[in-house]
Amino acid sequence: MTSARTSTIISRIHYGIIAELLYNENNMKVFFIKFFLTLCLVFSFSVTCGASLSSNTWMTSSGRTYDIRSVWQWSPQTLLDQNSAQKAGTVFVIQYEAQRRKPKVREYQDIIAHYYEFSLPHEVKSLSPEEKKRYFLMVETVHSSAGEKKQEAKNSFYMSLVDVEKNMDSWKKSFDQQRYLVLKALYEGRFTEAESGFVSLRKKTAWDYTYLTKTLLQNGNSASAEKIVMEGLDRYPDNVDLLHQKATLLTLEGTHVTGGKLEYDRQKLQEARALFEKILKAEKNDDLARFHLAAVFAALEDYEKAQKNYEFLISRDPASWITQSKLAEVYRKQKKFDESLRYYTQALQINSQEPSLYWGVAQTYHEKKEYPNAIRYYHYTLGLLTMRSIGSVERSNFEFSKIQDQLKRAKKSRPLKEQ
Repeated sequence: MTSARTSTIISRIHYGIIAELLYNENNMKVFFIKFFLTLCLVFSFSVTCGASLSSNTWMTSSGRTYDIRSVWQWSPQTLLDQNSAQKAGTVFVIQYEAQRRKPKVREYQDIIAHYYEFSLPHEVKSLSPEEKKRYFLMVETVHSSAGEKKQEAKNSFYMSLVDVEKNMDSWKKSFDQQRYLVLKALYEGRFTEAESGFVSLRKKTAWDYTYLTKTLLQNGNSASAEKIVMEGLDRYPDNVDLLHQKATLLTLEGTHVTGGKLEYDRQKLQEARALFEKILKAEKNDDLARFHLAAVFAALEDYEKAQKNYEFLISRDPASWITQSKLAEVYRKQKKFDESLRYYTQALQINSQEPSLYWGVAQTYHEKKEYPNAIRYYHYTLGLLTMRSIGSVERSNFEFSKIQDQLKRAKKSRPLKEQ
């Protein structure tokens, strides 16, 4: 039995933040902070690059929150007779961490309604009634026991897409209509409208503060974002999501670019480190916090601790090319070039189309003074960027003249017999 696994649902708002931050920078320095900003913002909601680093918390229009473990779609083609004319169906599966061993049906309905409204592909919604009969939505719960064993109790609930659409009107009656409109604006990229909507909510949940913070960042208002985070923490002092937001803001405030080089406010980064460590004390398996913590240690040049945390994450999720590349970068900064190349190679085996990985390999060979290999990988980077459709973010990340300049330097550094 095979399944077509898709990446965990990603919040569009974080791509918007990254795009805005990177678009406003116009030279190669942005490349060096690409991963750093990405981990601080994109991972704050959830992202999968091979596999996700953390759970993805959904706040639904009812105001409830759910820890979503994974989302994927499955087409059980192998269950059909090969000679059958019947087409295979597709199941959209949402797995979440339940607070009780046997969740109430309304939780399943709430999650399905949220997925249908904000995440189900538009092309699926546009199918004919007859075609929709082959589509199903399933919610699978995972209940963690108190002991060492985790995720041992499972339950599932599913409905056909046809039945989901028949029930949506009745389910919407349980929505907080104001919150629904705000979330709709957020998911559709109308961030200014979403911001004013979150501000106007009278009874704010911890996740209302979290979403509002992210929306303010998207609108370029970091000062107000910090104010909202502190307001949220005053009401919910131990809320992990708000602690993540505060630590993220400290990380961004503590990172500056001067003359094309990164500079850090060590005090800000130490404050961020303390918050990430506080989160890990409360939730030791919070991979998102550990990933951020590793990056902060790397920025503080505490490479041994950065390395230890990245290696731990890779042991939990070997399919994350970003984590592999971050560990490769840490080794490169320590001049451990062979180890660096090993992890860059592993990352490329997972994602062979990512230009930054080829750039990292080129830089490593360059510093190792293996100039022919460096030249080859600089060419790979340029070639890949030329062949693919390059958006504004990638133009900012990879300024061709800078890469070409490095290429010229590598060529000049070659011994005469190699030229």
